[in-house]
Amino acid sequence: MKQTRTSSPSSDQLTQDYLSHKQHGFRNAVLRATRLFSSGPPFLTGPDAVHPVFEEPLPLLEPFVFLYAWHWLRREVFPTYIPTVLAASRNPQHAYVTSFLQQAESDTAFLVLYYTHWQTLARKINHRDPTLRALPDQMVETAEKTACFVDGFGTIEKAVRHTLTLWTQLGYFISEDQKAIRQIQAVQKSRTQEILGEEDQERLSLIDQLPNPDSLSKEHDTDHPFQKMGFIPRLPCPQSCRHCLFVWRPKPTIESDPSALLDSMQHLAPNLLFTGGDLTQDLPLFCKAISQMQHVSTFAILLNGTFAATLPSTKTVFRKLTQALKSRPVSKNASVQIQISFDEIHQEILCDRHGRLHERIPLSNIANIIETATQFPMINLSLLHKQNAFNFSNDLFKKGVFGRLVRALAKRGHQVRILSTAPSPTPKRHPAKLEMVAPVIRDAMFTIENSAAATPIHFMSSTIDAYGRAQRVDPSEYINDKERVRSYMDHRGTHEQGEGFDSDPMVATDGVVTLFSAIHYTLGNAIDEGWEVIKERHHKDPLLKALACFDYRLMTAYADSAEDLPTLVHRSTSLHHLFHQMTRNAKMRLEMTRWLLNR
Repeated sequence: MKQTRTSSPSSDQLTQDYLSHKQHGFRNAVLRATRLFSSGPPFLTGPDAVHPVFEEPLPLLEPFVFLYAWHWLRREVFPTYIPTVLAASRNPQHAYVTSFLQQAESDTAFLVLYYTHWQTLARKINHRDPTLRALPDQMVETAEKTACFVDGFGTIEKAVRHTLTLWTQLGYFISEDQKAIRQIQAVQKSRTQEILGEEDQERLSLIDQLPNPDSLSKEHDTDHPFQKMGFIPRLPCPQSCRHCLFVWRPKPTIESDPSALLDSMQHLAPNLLFTGGDLTQDLPLFCKAISQMQHVSTFAILLNGTFAATLPSTKTVFRKLTQALKSRPVSKNASVQIQISFDEIHQEILCDRHGRLHERIPLSNIANIIETATQFPMINLSLLHKQNAFNFSNDLFKKGVFGRLVRALAKRGHQVRILSTAPSPTPKRHPAKLEMVAPVIRDAMFTIENSAAATPIHFMSSTIDAYGRAQRVDPSEYINDKERVRSYMDHRGTHEQGEGFDSDPMVATDGVVTLFSAIHYTLGNAIDEGWEVIKERHHKDPLLKALACFDYRLMTAYADSAEDLPTLVHRSTSLHHLFHQMTRNAKMRLEMTRWLLNR
């Protein structure tokens, strides 16, 4: 076996990829800040606009854009690499500011350098310094405008204090990452502890008292009542991906053998997904489910690829999955899909405190999986990707993490061939070029040539929502679906199209049943109460029905009990995110259910 098949990229290549990613991110972050800060009143705070704070545009645009750049560099780039990232700006007129961004040890120090530079230049212009005859008109205008702003405060120090006061109101980079993460974790822990608490029990009791509709017949009851079901073996994960929903990762009460619970599920849905945290340890249970759950026709498992550190370990997993499929009776054929998280965050190049680079989950693991998948045609492979600026064109397959994958496979003698692509059903707004709204590539099929079997591989790209850790990700890094939220609110839900709130059930090993779109929304405990009770609740629950179709009446139901609906709407990165936020509190779920029952 050639060493290149499982070896990590060279240190030089890793450094080049790291710098390329950071330079692209820096350009997009500055571009987004420029578009956002120049948009005029009402000016909105926070990464994606929450509360109006200014009645007028910012007094000067450039200082705030460059403050954003200074803070972004300190949060995202190891100090050793900042000069190289700044070198991505090739505009000679910005040479002075890149120097200030590099040398300033605080945002205050940066502003002092910035204002001093322009005030000095303005004085030279006023004294008709002959060395400035060829100065561009734009620079002359900036110098005069900036000097006028500073002079209005009397001293540079006072101008700096005023600028920083406004900057603080904008709400960017106002809290340290670890402190913010701990706050998110505390909120998630509190919400998790509410599940099946007093308010949830009261809500479920209201549902149980409702009469069974005629459609809930015996015939319906014995058929598959759900299109799919999810099973959560565990939530903990050794990774801390920056976009992960789960900051608080509770360890559920694990049954000695969850086989009985899985067996009770096999008549409920034809499709079963194993999901949660890092499920590498649960692959044996997944194989057992494939062998024994003979009434399920499609099995899927979401993995992060850590099992594929070497080609032999990767082949072992695929071989066991194939054996599990072959162990089923001929009359009970099934399909198996491995879903692998693959994007700029899972395969992110990280820098430790000593400046050493490493990949979060090595790209070589993904290459091992793809190379192995072509040899096991009974197993379907799907790469799950989070959308970013590259999705607006075929750059998606040439740059970023996919470009790195193409290069890694080429070193193994494989050529990637894109078979087909499909756009998203609705246009998306470019995360940096805010005026650009266009379709993005959502799905693709590709294969690798020069392999024993050119089995097509599915590539599926989805948006990121501001759940959990993703609240801290710079909005210039990813695509969200705010446009759909705006359209929904503007048309009061009447023009709503697209996928609805996913109300199919998920169950953890302790029997607690939640939903695909909301792990906090419970229908009870299947182990303690039985699936008959769960199915009836799912069929009768008025709030669940309203969520499934994004019923606009829920806006009124929520607003009747809370005052923060406008804030939730502004913060929401999709309709799913909006309704997820609206139902995250157990008391609110109870109040909204009562509201619907009274109508």
